[in-house]
Amino acid sequence: MLSRGIKDAVASGDQEAAASFTSGTGTLRALTPKGRERRGAEISEYAQRVIVADGNGNRVHRLGS
Repeated sequence: MLSRGIKDAVASGDQEAAASFTSGTGTLRALTPKGRERRGAEISEYAQRVIVADGNGNRVHRLGS
């Protein structure tokens, strides 16, 4: 679900998503300890970028829906 949300956000032109999610969106990548840590860092970076750009974090919640 999250991988699809990231792909959709990038495809829709979400500049903050494109800048934040640089390690790929493969589901298997998120199953390794290093992959999980990287994905967590990317989500945190995305949230910070969205808050700066939008003034709120509403867009972040849409990644998982």
